[in-house]
Amino acid sequence: MTAIRDRQQIQYGEGNQDLIQVHLPAAGSDPFRDQDVARLFKGQRLTRARRAQLRESHMIIVSYGGRLAGVAAYTAAKRNVCVVSELALDPNLLCERDCVVDAVLDALEAACLASGRFAIVVLRTDIAPVVFKRRGYVAIIERCGGAWLEKQLSPRRADQPGSGAIRSTH
Repeated sequence: MTAIRDRQQIQYGEGNQDLIQVHLPAAGSDPFRDQDVARLFKGQRLTRARRAQLRESHMIIVSYGGRLAGVAAYTAAKRNVCVVSELALDPNLLCERDCVVDAVLDALEAACLASGRFAIVVLRTDIAPVVFKRRGYVAIIERCGGAWLEKQLSPRRADQPGSGAIRSTH
């Protein structure tokens, strides 16, 4: 993937029932129904300002079995960094939770590299910590600055073996 346009879709798996779909909607769109927002951000206060910020961010949206299952909203910051300000998963996911997180992170890492960013900072650290650790994200804890997850990315050279044109470093 060399660039991300207004809306792209990637599909994982076979068959319609267990299909994971990844959507990259255009910035400024509002791809959520009110019931999706209530389910994904359950127990969180999603104010109008926060929802407006979510709408203006770049987004990764993952559906599982035809239902919205996860979302990541990020901005391209200075110094080649993508900052993930929102990360939410359907709380009803059971065994497929890790697959949805992997799909979100696959798309997020590809999008960041395609935009020339080589690091990801995730501000929410309480979702699927085992998946993040397995994928090479490192927890950063500052006494007065809070906590976040970081990962350095690097592009794959064309002469390296592998199916994709990108890779993440662990």
